[in-house]
Amino acid sequence: MLIIANGNPLSRRADSMAQAAFQQLRLSSESQVELVTTNYAGHARALAEAWAAEHLDGTIVGIGGDGTLNEIGGGILAATVAFGSRVVLVVCSGGNANDQYRSWPPSQRIRPEGVLSSEPVPVDVLEVSYSSNNHEQAMPQYALSYAAIGALATGASVVNGRRRGMLADLALIPQTLLRARPVSVVIDGQLTRADSLSWHIIPTIAKVFRVSANSRRADGLMEVILVPHRRWPAALRMSWFGLRAMVWPYRQSQSARMTFFWGQGGAAQLDGETVDIPPGSDVTVRCVPAALRMLCCDIDLSTKTLPSTAPND
Repeated sequence: MLIIANGNPLSRRADSMAQAAFQQLRLSSESQVELVTTNYAGHARALAEAWAAEHLDGTIVGIGGDGTLNEIGGGILAATVAFGSRVVLVVCSGGNANDQYRSWPPSQRIRPEGVLSSEPVPVDVLEVSYSSNNHEQAMPQYALSYAAIGALATGASVVNGRRRGMLADLALIPQTLLRARPVSVVIDGQLTRADSLSWHIIPTIAKVFRVSANSRRADGLMEVILVPHRRWPAALRMSWFGLRAMVWPYRQSQSARMTFFWGQGGAAQLDGETVDIPPGSDVTVRCVPAALRMLCCDIDLSTKTLPSTAPND
């Protein structure tokens, strides 16, 4: 087993959780357990891909937020395509929103001693790819929970790199709404202006917003949520959408694949990360059925931890 923990100092709980997980897993398993802390953006993906290529039936425990899990999942998927890896991703909380972790019902979360004996759950993932006349075909990017352009992607850009906490999160909401601008995309030959366009595997986002009534994570379909632009300011539209979704989740359209042309290009959110899509891109978002095998684990922080002798790089 390999434990990958977010080393970003803004992630306050990840280090203590990683130490607790290392001790609990080492004591409850005869397998070798390694602990590695990330040092830079993209490090978790590189670690996961290299390790999964060498341990085709291993287990990687991800401790961090949705961005860390996104990197680990992307690394595992790259090793799966290249080498047929069947590595299991174990989801733990350790970030701020923890949307992927929160999407697992408590009854489906296991204890560390059950990691190797529990049957992994096949889950769908989102694959985002694009191409344009001025850029070579990009390698596909993956999202375990959701992908978005428009207001949600703006929110991710505002949040990344900020110190987190309840008050800080509340302060970021008006900043996000005021910076949000509509996006113009061509879908099925028709120009569409939207305040937000997103695709979801899980129904929740940003801790509290339930954006969809569907909670199935392995049906081969993604929820497509389009908030059309109206004459109202984007801030008011997104505020109304978010408040309504909290009490009456939408029954959204479902699709296995969606392609559109994005003339202006811009930031796209993939779980807790953002990527830049160049102007004039043909973008494809598709649901890849049962692409990952996952478990969700609760780490007991009350366990007294011992100093780790695991490698740091």
